This record gives sequence, C-alpha cells and structure tokens, in this order.
Amino acid sequence: MAPRSKFTTEQCEMMEEYREKYLECQAAGDYTPFWAPFFEDYHARWPERELLFPDVPLNIDLTPEQKVVNATAVDARKKQLMHRFRNTFGNYTAKRKMKAQTTSSIEKMLACQSSLKGTRTLQPAEAYSKLYYKTRIKPIVDAEMKVLTREAGLSPITSDEEGDIGGDVKQSKKLRLSLVKKHTRALFTNETPEVKAEVADFVKKNIEKLPGVLADIFAGLAKQTGWTFSVLMGGPSPAMGGRIQVESFHVGQTTMGNTFNCAYPHFNERIMMPYADFAKRAFREY
Repeated sequence: MAPRSKFTTEQCEMMEEYREKYLECQAAGDYTPFWAPFFEDYHARWPERELLFPDVPLNIDLTPEQKVVNATAVDARKKQLMHRFRNTFGNYTAKRKMKAQTTSSIEKMLACQSSLKGTRTLQPAEAYSKLYYKTRIKPIVDAEMKVLTREAGLSPITSDEEGDIGGDVKQSKKLRLSLVKKHTRALFTNETPEVKAEVADFVKKNIEKLPGVLADIFAGLAKQTGWTFSVLMGGPSPAMGGRIQVESFHVGQTTMGNTFNCAYPHFNERIMMPYADFAKRAFREY
C-alpha cells in the first residue's frame, strides 16, 4: 500500500506546532536539531505500519519482508514531510520573520540608546529606586512635598508631569527630584542586607541578559548588512563583589571558523587589557 500523498487536518495542525522551531533552524542554516525529534513525534502519532498492516497489532513484530515495506514507507513519508515544510515555511517566510525580528531589535536598541543619552551609569541606589520607588520612596516624597509646597505656597505636584508647566510647577518638580534623590540614598543606605542583595541581583540579572540581547541585535544586523561586529563592554560586576568585569562579543568568522578574538593572536593583551584599564578609570568611584 503506497503512502498517502495528502495530510489530514490533525497532521497539518501538528506541523504548525513545529513551525517556530523550523524557522529558527532555517534562519541558522542548520536543521539537525529539528528533523529527528519531529520525525519521532510524527511517527509516534501516526505509525506507517497502521496504514500498511492494519491487521497486525502494534505489539506484534513485523516479518522481515513487512519491515522492509514499512521502512520504505517511512522514508517516503519523511520526504513528503520535508517537502511540505519547505513549501509551507520556505525561505521567504524565514527572511520576512528575520527582517521583522531585526527591525524590532534595532528599534529597541535605538530607543534604549535614546532614553539613556546624557545619563550616568546605573548606581546601586538608582537600581533600588527602580525596584522600590512606588512602594517605599514615593509615599515619603509625596508626604514631604505636601508640607513643603504648602509652606512655600507652591503648586503641589505628586508625580512627574510633562508638557507645558508654569513656574510654580517647575519649581515644585525640581524640589521633588531633589527629594527623590535624597530619600532614595537614605533609604537604600539603611536597607536590610536582604534588600541590598536583591538590588545587586537585579543588576546582575541585567548583565546576564547581555549575551542574548547582543546576539539578537548583531545577528540581525549581520544578516541585513553582511558585516562583522565586535563589541567591548565592561563595568562593576555584583557577581565579582563590585570589581570591574570586561567582556567581548563577536559576530562573524574567518574561513577557518575563528571570530576576531580568536583570529587575532594578541587580542587579550593588546585589546582587552587596555580596555580593562579604561573601564577601571571610567568606574574609579567603585
């Protein structure tokens, strides 16, 4: 009995479940992680032998001749499945998906850069503010602002206001910012070791996200431009007790498969060591 040439609704739905994984492998140019588990899953749900030998229970071994017929049918089914994936989720779909991901990554990177322009490096007290502003800092600042603005005869302000504001509100906003800074530093200084550890962990987790973020951004840029990229980065590491940690990230390889840090024999002493010295100077307050 020849294998069926069409797939059922249930089989198509099952293939749709594997769509994202297929596109990831397609974008990477390596389907090795995809086909083996997919074929296992597919043939576990719809064994070819049930179609070929419906009268033979699954717990009964096939004869040698039947096994040959079954193996041939399985191979044919694999080719059908591969053909359908290529036709349904072909290169155009993968390129469109990659372009969307790249555009999103670039937009996020530019938005982040814009929001950070002119700011200082995130300090522990500022990280504390990101975690506890609404629950611990804001109530104290709001209460003090009410007293101070009433005494000074200024317009009250209990949140960050945007747009056109009058002189009183501008003065109140300036006062509020100074109070936020003062109380943030004071509260953080007197916090428990557990909270300070939580703040350090918050910074540490953001650092740990860097490889994934950079991989997303620069893999997309490499796809769109055909360029190679090397990034140097460093700063105080909570995992190292506040000592300076420097790292490098690279996209692009030589024909021998080496990234820049491996292809350049003196990368550590002539690139990373001077950069580490720069980072220590940039963060000398630590």
